[in-house]
Amino acid sequence: MFYGISLIGSFQWSLFAKVEPIFTSIFSMILLKEFLAPPQYAGIALVLGSLAAYQIVRQRQSRPQKPS
Repeated sequence: MFYGISLIGSFQWSLFAKVEPIFTSIFSMILLKEFLAPPQYAGIALVLGSLAAYQIVRQRQSRPQKPS
């Protein structure tokens, strides 16, 4: 964990760590046939959507602007 933090930074690592419960719920669905309630799936979609939106916005901001 500390090596990963040193490579990508603590903020990026904390964003990455927010995906761990999502993978756990997906694997429990596949392997153990344990299913969640619909609001819990909505929460998963909300977390994934917000993380994806953050990455898209951050990537667009880091691109150099083309001169007009």
